[in-house]
Amino acid sequence: MGARSRNTLDIRKRESKRQAPRSAPTPSPREAPKTERLRTRRRRQRLYTTLACFLGVLGFIGGLGGLTHIERLTINAVTVTGTEQLAPETLSQSVLGALQSARFQLFSQKNIFLFSQRAIEKSLSEEYPRIKNVSINRESLLAQAVVVAVEERTAFATWCDEGGACYLMDEAGYLFAPAGGTPQIPYIFRGGLLPQTDILGQTFLRGRLPSMLSLMEKLEAAGFHIGGLAVDSEHDFTVTLLSGQRLFMSFDLKTDDVMRNLETALQAESLRTKLSELEYIDLRFGNRVYYK
Repeated sequence: MGARSRNTLDIRKRESKRQAPRSAPTPSPREAPKTERLRTRRRRQRLYTTLACFLGVLGFIGGLGGLTHIERLTINAVTVTGTEQLAPETLSQSVLGALQSARFQLFSQKNIFLFSQRAIEKSLSEEYPRIKNVSINRESLLAQAVVVAVEERTAFATWCDEGGACYLMDEAGYLFAPAGGTPQIPYIFRGGLLPQTDILGQTFLRGRLPSMLSLMEKLEAAGFHIGGLAVDSEHDFTVTLLSGQRLFMSFDLKTDDVMRNLETALQAESLRTKLSELEYIDLRFGNRVYYK
């Protein structure tokens, strides 16, 4: 029997043809312009919607800004209380100046609900060092007048520089005003400030003044009449008596130790009998006391 002819069927090719993804139908030449016009219309609608929202927000904010400028809601008067040396009119003008709105400003700084109370209080304290405490309030919710309550500093001593210019100093060591024609205050201090810095607003012996005042009180109680104190260096200072005598001391020694050494030295007859004639007593070296 002769060889039979055979037909071959390649199933893989049929399967690959069956599984091949179908490509998207290509729009006809007539449909392409319509699709592009639809996309353009949608983009334009989105742009108009975004622009309308933006203008709406601007209008809303502008309306709020306009409400803050209503005269019924604007501060129109400033009252100052508690002043002694400072002129109330001057403080009032400073407050009104701080409240004055800049041109074309959207929200009014003079609005009774929006004015910056803390910022104005800080501005007044910086502009007038004589002010110790200041508070700004309104008497009622809709009151258009603000009340500025001021507490001024009290002069405790005078601080003088090498050129003879003097300034008033409170108990905390804060220098707040030129001495000018103010009556002489008992204590005169020198040195102890930061160099190349404005004198007004500085604090004398920051952090050390309380212990120095305690020492001065103990010296007064022991019969020494103090005229002032001068800082000589980072470690040493001099207490000047009204009699002109000087006591050289050190910041590094405790107040009680200094007083004990001084009292012990004054018990020596050689020093006690010459006390009124002495130029100085040097207490900077612990248990060793030098005098001249």
